[in-house]
Amino acid sequence: MEKWPEERVAAYKSYVEKDTKEIEKLEAEYQSLQNSLRETIERIQRIENIRNNHRAELYIQGWDFKGSEWVEVDK
Repeated sequence: MEKWPEERVAAYKSYVEKDTKEIEKLEAEYQSLQNSLRETIERIQRIENIRNNHRAELYIQGWDFKGSEWVEVDK
């Protein structure tokens, strides 16, 4: 195999360094997005738990949310 000129070697080295930095940046962005998504999912779960607790308490009081309206339930 023929040896490359120094200019070509230097150019390829810079390509590898640039690509490595871009990959690291994208991996950090991906990690950040994963964390954000995880936090959003946890928030949704907390709100769902609160909503379900409220609905259960209201059901005990004789109310249920059917579709998009409140109806009285027979106990």
